[in-house]
Amino acid sequence: MDSINSGIGSGGYQERGAILFFTIFIIAFFASIFMLVQFIFIPRLKLRNSLKSTILIVVGIFCFYEGVVGAHQLIYSHKANLYFDKNIELLAPYVGIEKAMMAKSKFRRIQDKATMDTAQSYIIELSKEVNIEIEPF
Repeated sequence: MDSINSGIGSGGYQERGAILFFTIFIIAFFASIFMLVQFIFIPRLKLRNSLKSTILIVVGIFCFYEGVVGAHQLIYSHKANLYFDKNIELLAPYVGIEKAMMAKSKFRRIQDKATMDTAQSYIIELSKEVNIEIEPF
């Protein structure tokens, strides 16, 4: 679970390298599916019992797994970023600049589940001080 929280505060979901990496795996996954379809429906390729077919299947499964995990991390990080930005902006006029900056600082220091919980509990405490209801993430 800590790997999914890594980089939320620093905007890790926006890194071009991560998105490029994710895109390459998706392209490789669809290319491997195309090759598997050819392998299944065109028997003259004679790849059925070869090492190439085994490699193709392994690469396809790996690319699919990496694509799903990468997409999940990107979506989770994006939702967490929206949650903190929205709630900090909502609370800022009521709690003052100093406390709003402290909340932003706690958000930017998120690296694992413990720091995520700390930042979220701080925002919820601030919301209780000013009687504004904020749903937990």
